[in-house]
Formats: sequence, structure tokens, C-alpha cells
Amino acid sequence: MKQRACMVRSMKLLLVGVVMYATTDAVARWCRPSLRARRSTASPSGAPTKRERILAAALAAALAAALAATKSLLKLIRPGASFVNCRFLVKANFSKADLRNAMFDMTDLRNAVFDGAVLTGASFRSARMRGATLHGALLERARFKYTDLTETSFRGARLREASFLGVSLMRTDFTSALLVEAEFKDATGAQPIFRAATMTSTAFLDCSLVSSVFARASLDSLTVRGSDLSESDDRCSCSLVSSVFARASLDSLTVRGSDLSESDFSNAWTLKDATFAESTLIGANLAGVNADGSVMEQCSLQGADLSRARFTNARLQHTILQQANCFEEDFGSALLPDSQFTRANLRGAQFDHATITRTSFLNADCKNAVFTNVLDEATANFQGCYGRVLYG
Repeated sequence: MKQRACMVRSMKLLLVGVVMYATTDAVARWCRPSLRARRSTASPSGAPTKRERILAAALAAALAAALAATKSLLKLIRPGASFVNCRFLVKANFSKADLRNAMFDMTDLRNAVFDGAVLTGASFRSARMRGATLHGALLERARFKYTDLTETSFRGARLREASFLGVSLMRTDFTSALLVEAEFKDATGAQPIFRAATMTSTAFLDCSLVSSVFARASLDSLTVRGSDLSESDDRCSCSLVSSVFARASLDSLTVRGSDLSESDFSNAWTLKDATFAESTLIGANLAGVNADGSVMEQCSLQGADLSRARFTNARLQHTILQQANCFEEDFGSALLPDSQFTRANLRGAQFDHATITRTSFLNADCKNAVFTNVLDEATANFQGCYGRVLYG
């Protein structure tokens, strides 16, 4: 209530200032003839005329009103300030302002500037922030709930423990942002950019983000989890279709019940100890990735490119790799129970000491594939498998 009263007072003072400015301008116009006459016939005593005294008084009153309005507005820009439901902050400039725990709920902040501002614990519930910039801003524990973040830029912002619930991330830019322990839930959008961002222990829950860019990002312990599809067929999973993870660090990545079809993991720095469960990676590009010790349970990698990838010590259980390109892939010491390599390209692939319990290689191209010291070979299905198969 105090913040709202202060704001109303500021607006009144601004209105007074505008009126005083208009009055001063009118008085100045009225005084011009007197001033011209005074220049031609100056008073011997040098005393100001009546019109000049009126002009001076009007100028002083306008200046006082403007200063009072400015001071009142400056009081609003402080920690804990409330701008709830404000409609006049379009293109507002809050650069380097200290607005810790400020409230911007239901506020129109389109094209607003928060570069370098301190916004720790700030709330932006249902705010309109299309085109806003928050470059280098401090947004630890900030809350974005049902916020429109279309084309908003968080370049270099620090968003530790920030939460994004039901937000729109259409072309939102998080380049080089710090998103440690941040959470995205029910977020939607296309082409959000997380290039070179630090996302340690960050979670994407039930999100739909098409064509996301994670190039050169650090995604240690990233969690991507959708809905439990076993309970109901109409529940949506997390979708990161056509996302780009090229040259990203994905240690201990966790993906569950999510769609990463057509996503690009090619030449990612690492996928070591990553976990993919009940997820779809149809047509995904994992060429050359190091996925040592990773886990893929009940996943679909139909038509995926795993050429020259390293899945040593990995566990691929009940995973479908139908028509996948596994050229010269290394499955050394991997556990592959009940997985399917039907019509897959396994030329030059390595299965040294791999466990192939009930694994199907039906009609696969196994030319120069090496199966040395494999376990449970007798239970595997090599029917129709053509090309040269080498056994140790």
C-alpha cells in the first residue's frame, strides 16, 4: 500500500510539473514584449519589472515540482520495491539498480533494460518481458511464473536457483548465463539459446523446447524429465526436439521420459555417466560422442547416428537401435540385454567382452564387426546377419 501511495504521489507531482512547465511557457511568451521593451528602454534603477518577477516565480515553482517528482520516483527504485500491475514501464531503464526482492508481477516490461541490475529474489509473475534485456544482471532465486520471455536476453546473467514455471522461451537468449540449480518446468518455446551457459544441476521438467541450442554449454548433472508415460497416454513428456548439444559438456546428464528426436550431440565433449530412460532419440546425432558408463533403458534410437561413438562400459537395456548407424562404434564391456540392432550398420563395430543376452542383430550389416569374448552369445539372434563376423 505504501508503495502504491508513493507511486500515485509521484504521478501527481509529475502532472503538476507538466502543468507548471506549460504555465511557465505561457508566461514566457507573455513576458517577451516586456523584455524587448526593457532592452530598448532600460530602467535607470535596474529593478525587474512585474512581468519578469512573475516569470521568475513560475520557473522556480516548476523546478521545485520537478525535483519533488524525481525524488519521489527514486524512492521507488530500491530493494523490496513493488511495481505490481504497472503499465507504464515499457522501455524503462533499470540498469545497475538495486531491486532485491522487488515485485514486478503482472507488469508490462516490454523492451525494458535491467543490464547489471541486482534482482536477487525478484518476482516476475505473469509479467510481459518481450524484448527485455538483463545482461549481466544478478537474478539469484528470481521467480518467473507464466512470464512472457519471448526474445528476452539473459546474456551473462547469474540465475543461480532461479525458477521458470510455465514461461514462454521463444528465441530467449541465455548465452553465457549461469544457471546453476535453476529449474524450468512446463516451459514452452522454440529456438531458445543456451550457448556456452553453465547449467550444473539444472532441471528441465515437462518442457517443450523445440530447436534449442546448447552448443559449448556445461551441462553437468543436468536433469531432463517428462511425465510418467506409464500412467496415462495423454500426459506430455519433456520435448527438446531438434536441439543442438554440439561441443557441450554433458557429464551425469539425466533424461527420463523425454523426446530428443533429431537432436545433435555430435562431438559433444562428454556424455560420461549420462542416463537416458524411456526416452526417444529417433534420428539423433551422437556421432563421435564419449558415452563411457552411460545408461540407456527402454530408449528408441531408430535411425540414429552413433558412428565412431564410444559406449564402453555402458548399459543399453531394452533399447531399440533399428537401422542405426553404428559404424566403428565401441561397445567394449557394454551390457546390451534385450536390445535390438535390426538392420543396423555395424561395420567395424567393437563388442569386446560385451554382454549380448537376447540381443537381436537381425539382418544387420556386421562386416568386420568384432565380437571377442562376448557373454551369452548363444542367446543372441544373428539371423540374416550378413558380412563378416569375427569371434575371439
